[in-house]
Amino acid sequence: MLPRRLAAVLLSMALALLVAAAPEPPETPAVKKREAITTSNVAKLKTKWVFTATDDVQVTPAVRDGITYFSDYGGYVYAVKASTGALIWKGYVPDYTGSPNAIARTNPVVSGDLLILGDNHKIWKPHQGAHLFALNRWTGRLVWNTQVDAHEAAVITADPVVRGSRIYAGVSSIEEGYASSAGYKCCTFRGSVVSVDLRTGRLIWQTHTLPSRLVTACTATDCGYSGNAVWSKPVVDPATGTLYTATGNNYTVPESVEACVRKALEDKVSFDHCSDPENLQETVLALDLDTGRVKWSHRVSGYDAWIVACPEDPVSWCPDPGGEDFDFGSGPDLFRIHDKRGSRKVVGVGQKSGVYWAFDAKNGSLVWKTLVGPGSLYGGIMHGTTVDDKRIYMPIGNVDRKPYVLQPSGRTATAGSWSALDKNTGKILWQTADPGPRVPFDIGKPTVTGGVVFVGSQDPDKNNMYALDARTGKILWGFPSGGSVGRGPAVVDGTVYWGSGYTLAKILFGGASNNKLYAFSVNGR
Repeated sequence: MLPRRLAAVLLSMALALLVAAAPEPPETPAVKKREAITTSNVAKLKTKWVFTATDDVQVTPAVRDGITYFSDYGGYVYAVKASTGALIWKGYVPDYTGSPNAIARTNPVVSGDLLILGDNHKIWKPHQGAHLFALNRWTGRLVWNTQVDAHEAAVITADPVVRGSRIYAGVSSIEEGYASSAGYKCCTFRGSVVSVDLRTGRLIWQTHTLPSRLVTACTATDCGYSGNAVWSKPVVDPATGTLYTATGNNYTVPESVEACVRKALEDKVSFDHCSDPENLQETVLALDLDTGRVKWSHRVSGYDAWIVACPEDPVSWCPDPGGEDFDFGSGPDLFRIHDKRGSRKVVGVGQKSGVYWAFDAKNGSLVWKTLVGPGSLYGGIMHGTTVDDKRIYMPIGNVDRKPYVLQPSGRTATAGSWSALDKNTGKILWQTADPGPRVPFDIGKPTVTGGVVFVGSQDPDKNNMYALDARTGKILWGFPSGGSVGRGPAVVDGTVYWGSGYTLAKILFGGASNNKLYAFSVNGR
């Protein structure tokens, strides 16, 4: 058994990278119409080709003009022939950004001749900030590289979004992991959303989730506010000129806030008033596309300050009380519902609490919310949900193995699962338990096409790539990829492109690493 200090350090590193290295929805749309793969033939999927990379393939590829683009945990970006898997070019992220040990964990985004990515880091030590960079997608040569945040713990976790001549992205960090070291000067990172010029990489605007006046490093007796990372992909509504995003937890807060929360808990009253109203932790935001101005905000929890090491291996700045670490770790969905008020747009978003929320897109008022499954530090709803014309699809991670009843079967589950909700009401339509017995941690945006829902499993003992019936949740196909799978695939022109391997799942839960990108088609043709 590992000594407690070593175990805490490993856990700190792993969880920080879990948050920092979590790709969000792919450039290739997750819901595609009129695809060749349907419920009637998905069981006939066979391997068409396999590409061997240098490390885990934890992203959903982008496919354009017969080329498949993806990155791996070894720090490489690849372009391969979509038909055969033959290598066209590969590039090394540290060469692009100038930051040693940099890797690209965002799903690649294609726009014209450009391939857009963001960087983060696999080595747990201060680095050269967070970068967005653009490559010539035909050659792999660097076009531009922009440092969007100079903080030594800053990273780009969520996929960039391209709209017109601009790129939009959230800025996250791994500082809550760095803060596990007593020698680190905790904590000064503040999350943000940035807009940059597509052609030049010039920073146009940056909106922070904390004002600078609230952020100060900890002293022997007190801390300022920090955290509120944006580690989920934003969604854009061009019709209203609005960007929607959601934020994470605080790392630290002032002692006065902690005292207020402790008193509220003692008195059994709400502590929502304890935090500064400009502290946008665990908040859904609507921003103006042109300026970054906040149009509205809806904070769902009044207090959630959390650092990886606390309370098992505490440092002097551990929050007291410690929060639940219920970030918004899944990008918002924008969709239209029909209810007693008529037709309207809503913003839906999953949280690590296990709750999926739906807000009115105009003003941020709550429309409905559904507890889909248990929440946890490493679970609930993470890394993406998908909406089609009827349903919302999502994974549930349940690393604490809390028992919960699946709907409508009534079966009790104690591990991960996949769910579908009615998008108008939030009612759970079906839930399917992950058949894998060992790793109770399901994450990643499902891919929906032809009535089929493709989902990944972290469990290495059985199949870890699955196809479900979108209407019923019945498992139609499974494949043992050899590694944990935490992302949905790209499905283009009758071919499924799917990466395998997740070292963090191996470190935390007994999952498996791998270095493969698979292409599947009906009968392997």
